[in-house]
Amino acid sequence: MFYLILSIIGLILTIKMINDAFRLGNRIAVATETTALHAAALYNALTPEAKARAGAEIATIAMPSIESIEKQKRKNRDRQAIFGAIVVAAILGLFLMFALTAHAANVNKWTDEESAAGIKKREFIRFALSGSQLKLRFLYALDMDCSRFDGWQYAVIKKPEHGTAEIVPHNGFPSYLKDSPRAKCNEKQIEGQMLTYKPEDGYKGQDSFTFLELSPSGFADENTYIFNVRALEPKPPAKKK
Repeated sequence: MFYLILSIIGLILTIKMINDAFRLGNRIAVATETTALHAAALYNALTPEAKARAGAEIATIAMPSIESIEKQKRKNRDRQAIFGAIVVAAILGLFLMFALTAHAANVNKWTDEESAAGIKKREFIRFALSGSQLKLRFLYALDMDCSRFDGWQYAVIKKPEHGTAEIVPHNGFPSYLKDSPRAKCNEKQIEGQMLTYKPEDGYKGQDSFTFLELSPSGFADENTYIFNVRALEPKPPAKKK
């Protein structure tokens, strides 16, 4: 969120600077055009004898200036239109970023009812092959200095009917988000636990189990995994030559 606010402030300042530059350019063009028009008016007000004496000097100075100014004004309008389209696209991009950030922040946010009950319940749907083990989730908790944060408890509170769900020791790398203060912990392998599921050999159909994650403060995540188990057709025996 902090970086999003900085991006919005930077965009606003950039828009203001570019807009001020366009306005200054238009003011200069208008002032130059006014001067050229006054020069042309003075030339037209001269008597024929004065025009003859002055020759075409004033006309060659005034009239081309007006044409060049009009051309420059058209370029400025085109640039402003392009700039406006870029600004609109940038604003839409920021709104999209804000929406995605807000969604990501609310994915694991507890509702008032869940906070009152002390438990959050979620369901996950997965596919599995009979007889093949799935590694569902690396379980770990680290402190700010990347040391182990004790007190978290994990348990399978409802076992699957057609397979095995286990929590086994596992070594691996953490996967904190880049903007997390614990992102530096991702560089070092740690000891943790792995939540696994393995359906029975030859079983086809649906299976499920429920996993409980209990925080040191007593709040619980109850996650139910639902599996669509499929069995691979056995390969035909190779023909003997």
